[in-house]
Amino acid sequence: MTRAAACRHLAYSGPQSRKHCGGNDLTGAGLLEAGRRPLLAQACRSLGAGGLATACHYAVLTALVELGPLGPTPATCVGYASGAALNYWLRRRFVFRSRARHRSTAPRYLAVMGAGFGLNGGAMALGAGPLGLPYAAVQVVATGLVLAWNFTAHRLWTFREAA
Repeated sequence: MTRAAACRHLAYSGPQSRKHCGGNDLTGAGLLEAGRRPLLAQACRSLGAGGLATACHYAVLTALVELGPLGPTPATCVGYASGAALNYWLRRRFVFRSRARHRSTAPRYLAVMGAGFGLNGGAMALGAGPLGLPYAAVQVVATGLVLAWNFTAHRLWTFREAA
């Protein structure tokens, strides 16, 4: 990380800012702290965006199961797809603030979300099927698994800026 980039990421004000950005103290602890803050902020934005997409997913899932047209596994797949559409825009603009072209990010996003779709649907099929667990409880566990997968894959691959 360049010194200028580290300074942009530091959230210090006053003397601390001058100490870390005006002098030569961007080694060791200063750079380590600079690297942590963007990741934490990005993770918080990811949770917010994911929360909105998950609310959309859960609303569709619950409506489809409770109103009777679909069972839990197909309903969670429809819900996941609806949340994924909202999630692409939120992650691209709000979470990762990517300027990469859609031509490169959209196929990657679809690949990551496809894996998440399989993970989510597979967890529901197993949990609500042979294991006989309540679909809502299974969905909470599946959401945790997919959240970890999606954030990691999108951060490291989908929306990663070119080096």
